[in-house]
Amino acid sequence: DADPTVEECEFNVFGTANTLLTKVNKIIFKNQKVDDADGEWIVAYALNIKRSQIFDKSILVTKEQNDKAIALAKKRAEGIPLDYVLNESCFYGLKFYVDENVLIPRPETEELCAYALKHLKDGDLVLDMCTGSGAIAVTIKANSNAVVSAVDVSQSALEIAKKNARNNGVEINFILSNAFENVTEVYDVIISNPPYIKTEDLKTLDECVLKEPTLALDGGIDGLNFYRILSKNAHKFLKNNGYLFMEIGVGQTKEVVDLFNETNKYKDIEIIKDISGIDRIIKVVKNDD
Repeated sequence: DADPTVEECEFNVFGTANTLLTKVNKIIFKNQKVDDADGEWIVAYALNIKRSQIFDKSILVTKEQNDKAIALAKKRAEGIPLDYVLNESCFYGLKFYVDENVLIPRPETEELCAYALKHLKDGDLVLDMCTGSGAIAVTIKANSNAVVSAVDVSQSALEIAKKNARNNGVEINFILSNAFENVTEVYDVIISNPPYIKTEDLKTLDECVLKEPTLALDGGIDGLNFYRILSKNAHKFLKNNGYLFMEIGVGQTKEVVDLFNETNKYKDIEIIKDISGIDRIIKVVKNDD
């Protein structure tokens, strides 16, 4: 497609969606790590259309839409993750607002939610520890009759989680707390996707991941800091035979299981593999007092 003609510009039309895609791709492909589909997502977002409509020549682009897409493309070319560029992430069929204050929800965490949902009963009290964007808490509430609370140490993250709860039409009790510090209730289920990357491994992460908040990634020298907090404290906030579900990093299974075995406060430890066959979820059950 050619650049817009003088006549088109006079009517404030800047060619077709496909023309705009060509411009956007020229900008973002300066960064070789960009996914081929990113340009399509940017154009679809700027024009508020489906990706499949981009090649429909009847869809014309206004100057405002053109400028918006170009600005987004420049951000993506700087290595900013697409979800942050669009301030949008899809998770478990729901849409979430995300920015640099929260971790971008991952497909593996969808599996954590799916597994936890199988074990919930109507009216269960559920706590999402390290909620971030609220992806787990909102997903659990939207797909069950549980009463859900969510904790984060970051006020900025909690504001985003609250926004996501409102946008998805669910009610959640949000708690600003350093781990269990300000938690007072006892729950049927605790779910957590804590920071679990070793500090020294942070520098080896993909450029896009490094744009995400370190607080949500850094699990300490061995990546196990938060699992120590969970193993020492979760049982105090769980009812007898209550469940704790955790996402873990690659190669952490034995260390995390050992932490929970050492306390004698838990039983029925189970390891669940993700869709790729990697150990990803650990379920433990609180012993009777």
